Amino acid sequence: MCALPEGVLGEQSAGDYASAASTAGALGSAAQSNGGASAGVEWGDMSAVTIRDFHPDDLDSLYEVCLLTGDAGEDASQLVTNPRLLGDIYVGPYLLQAPELALVADAGQRGSGYALAVLDTAEFEQTLDEVWWPTVQARYLPTERHSATRPFDDELLALVRNPELTRHPTLPGYPSHLHVDLLEHIRGKGVGSRMLKMLFERLRLAGSPGVHLGVDAANEGAQQFYRHLGFVELLRTDGELYLGLSWPSAIA
Repeated sequence: MCALPEGVLGEQSAGDYASAASTAGALGSAAQSNGGASAGVEWGDMSAVTIRDFHPDDLDSLYEVCLLTGDAGEDASQLVTNPRLLGDIYVGPYLLQAPELALVADAGQRGSGYALAVLDTAEFEQTLDEVWWPTVQARYLPTERHSATRPFDDELLALVRNPELTRHPTLPGYPSHLHVDLLEHIRGKGVGSRMLKMLFERLRLAGSPGVHLGVDAANEGAQQFYRHLGFVELLRTDGELYLGLSWPSAIA
């Protein structure tokens, strides 16, 4: 149902995916030998949810998860005209830049959640400016007057038109960032926290001193969840709160 823009993740990226898979496997083995979690393992009582590395075949299901959680965790299908748009903003960039830091929560049929991270946020933003956003803008902006017919369209197209609106602030000591989305039927089972801890270990092994994320300032439940994992407040802006976690507190 959802596809990445042509020419961004296509045939020419097959070698990159193979390299990413090799890197992910090496990181996973290192994490296991260091007492951390490795991908492809079922974790206790989580209704047979398996946490594993991203594979290109997961692309459509992860875009669908993004759509089905795009309205503050709820289904955004009726709020957007093009079902690919949310994924092109919030999922595709991470799969382009760091597929080795993309984890999938697999409930048996297809991906039901993901946790995505990048090692260096500044490098991530630069890559998007050079490679990702021009392709996405070429796809959506020439037809936006005819395609923006639902409530969420204008807001999302504004992000495509002005990618700086999506950028993270510079937070010294916390160069990495991540985000996670899970479908409702696998929430509350420890899946999210386990996925995040796996990413914490991978980022640490890759040399990151710390990671940050942004949450809605009004979403007290999410803030409590992240604080329980050891995140602390770094920055508060209009409507958004940035939380950070440095090692070794992340691997607790």
